[in-house]
Amino acid sequence: MKTNSQIRSLASESINGSWGKSAWIFFLISLISGLCSAVGGDMKNPLMSILYILAMIFIYTPIAFGFRMTMLSLARDGKRPEVSGIGSALNGQYYLKCIGLYLLINIFTLLWSLLLIIPGIIKGFSYSMAPYILAENPEIGCLEAINRSQKMMCGYKWQYFFMSLGCIGWFILSIFTLFIGALWIGPYYEVAYSHFYLEVKKEYEANNQPQPQQA
Repeated sequence: MKTNSQIRSLASESINGSWGKSAWIFFLISLISGLCSAVGGDMKNPLMSILYILAMIFIYTPIAFGFRMTMLSLARDGKRPEVSGIGSALNGQYYLKCIGLYLLINIFTLLWSLLLIIPGIIKGFSYSMAPYILAENPEIGCLEAINRSQKMMCGYKWQYFFMSLGCIGWFILSIFTLFIGALWIGPYYEVAYSHFYLEVKKEYEANNQPQPQQA
């Protein structure tokens, strides 16, 4: 398993030459999120709150999933990102599954957090590879993607924690650029997380190869 530093270097190599397009796509994602929030309007109004939740679930979630798929393709195949990629989860193959996956992840994480905050955070790390697994295996169910993620993340949750810590730190620093810097930080770390997934997947598959039968 590569170190986080090596994974970030891979992310830099992958996104090199696509910084501008990636930042533009991330801006559109952020704009869509803002528009979904605007739909909610006055959050004290129950109807507006419901509209906001529905917009985030049925509009923002599949588009964010499409963005993740786009960055995964960049990390895995070197496929340059296109704006159309963020709509790749709006078809019947992914649409309901990606929504169901994120709902289950949030529900499971919340239930674990009701016990204590730390178990909820740990479980969140365990589920973190599920969206990438579903992106590569659209034929599987949401629960199977979550279960595979938990198995895949055994032994790698601390490394993922430190990767996330670096991401949060850079987003905090982007405050000093009026969050303009976040347009580059967001895509860069999404590519880094995609490389993290590819490395964990490679390790998991190597450690779970079927043993040859002896004659």
